[in-house]
Amino acid sequence: MKQATRLLRIEFEALPERLQLLRCLLRELAAGAGFTPEQRDAVVLAVNEACANVIQHAYAGRDPGPVVLEAYALEAGLAFELIDWGQGVARGQLRPRPLEQLRPGGLGMHFMQSILDGMEYSPSPEGNRMRMRVYREYGQGR
Repeated sequence: MKQATRLLRIEFEALPERLQLLRCLLRELAAGAGFTPEQRDAVVLAVNEACANVIQHAYAGRDPGPVVLEAYALEAGLAFELIDWGQGVARGQLRPRPLEQLRPGGLGMHFMQSILDGMEYSPSPEGNRMRMRVYREYGQGR
């Protein structure tokens, strides 16, 4: 990530109970980066949802594995990189369902796309990577 300072690198086991501490860290990072309280909540929601998807889908049917989250300071916001070694998703399949086809609990990708300014996913045996960017003001980092 160009012109970014790493603020955080945390490795945790892919278990839902690990997310509470992560949400606290994310909220503090967003506050330190100058996000408003409402924006902080949105950042926490989006990154928490990405982590929850890894826990629920990448490690489904197997022992919980490692997940790494890195956070970077950008001039106009924050960037995150989420890495896991679970079951990857083929490129192009990681997209929200149409709203009329949603099942309970299926709004995560919609939330992520509406909150984040950028999101890229790269599946790989060396680690699946989700890169996310969010800016304090829409379009600042473009």
